[in-house]
Parts: sequence; C-alpha cells; structure tokens
Amino acid sequence: MVDEPPTAAPDWAKITKAYDVIDTAMDNMITEDKMNFLELAIVMMMAKEKLDQEKIGLYLELEKQTEHKDIDDKGLYR
Repeated sequence: MVDEPPTAAPDWAKITKAYDVIDTAMDNMITEDKMNFLELAIVMMMAKEKLDQEKIGLYLELEKQTEHKDIDDKGLYR
C-alpha cells in the first residue's frame, strides 16, 4: 500500500466561529436593515465572488513560487 501524505484537517472551531459571525450578520441585515431575500442573496453572491478572487490569487502565487523551480536559466537561450 502506498503511503499517502497527511491531509490538513479543517479547524472546525474557526469555521464555526466564522459561520456564527456571518449568521448573526445575516440576521441583523434582515431584522435591522430590513433587507429582503434578493438583496441578501446579492450580498452572498458578492462575498462568494470575493472568495473566488482570493482563491485564484493564492493559486497564481503558488504557481509563481513553484514555476521552473528546478530549471537553471543561465544560458538557456544561448
């Protein structure tokens, strides 16, 4: 059997804490700000877009760090 590298386990305490903050904020948007479902859905869509942007940025940064790591560029085009 092939040894698989260990995977990073999610920190459920942080996840739960963040979810509770978002849940409370959503409740406040509905009760205090009188937002309707459509407005709240747009806010969540915008948050997802921001999350996607951050994910792409991290992927690009990782690619930049690992790209051609083992290639020696000296005299490559000579």
